Amino acid sequence: MAEENGVRITQTVIYETLMQLKTEVAILNDKIPSEIEKTDREIADHESRIRKLERMIWIASGAAAAGGSAITSFISNNF
Repeated sequence: MAEENGVRITQTVIYETLMQLKTEVAILNDKIPSEIEKTDREIADHESRIRKLERMIWIASGAAAAGGSAITSFISNNF
């Protein structure tokens, strides 16, 4: 018997809850491979974007160094 303020949980309720949980886990397991593929594509995209940014930074810093050198040479030769 349940106490006056208690709750009675039968084995049927536990079984039904367990079967529902089993179904939900199976559904989530089916989604995992597609999520992994999606994540792999996103990582590859991020890597390519980072490489492009790094390439642009190296080009900009090289251009700045060359431009600074040219300006310094011009100033020292003309003034």
